[in-house]
Order: sequence, then structure tokens, then C-alpha cells
Amino acid sequence: MTDFIFCLIVSESEIHKVKLPAKPESVDRLKTVLREKYVNSDFVLLHEDKDVGNELVTLSDIGEFLQDLSLYSDDDRQMF
Repeated sequence: MTDFIFCLIVSESEIHKVKLPAKPESVDRLKTVLREKYVNSDFVLLHEDKDVGNELVTLSDIGEFLQDLSLYSDDDRQMF
């Protein structure tokens, strides 16, 4: 089994390389894993979607998530 590795952008100055033993089975499970280690508040997961020119879109299906993931707090969704 191959590790699931991606870049997690919390803010302009906080970027993490995340390495999981496998791709989580759902977006909710991914959020739980990230909340345990990286984030203490509510957040929205966005990813670069190749179908729309790599624009950031809300991650609603774990099957859409390949590698690039950006994390934004519900309180501050400003692009940096």
C-alpha cells in the first residue's frame, strides 16, 4: 500500500507536508484526522480541480482529491 502524501496549507506562513498510511475513506474522516493533528477550529477543505483550470473548489467527495489540498478557517476564507 502506498502512503497518501499531500501539502496542507493552513495559512501563508503555515504549510505542512502530510503523510497518511492510506487515503481516508471520506471527507469527514480526512477532516477528523486533520483536526487531531493540525487544526483546532472549524474549517473548509479546498482542492485544485483540474476540470476547472486548477481553480480551488470545496472538497465534497474524497474521490476528487488527488494531491493538492488547501485548508481555510471558516472565520477567514481570504486568499493570501
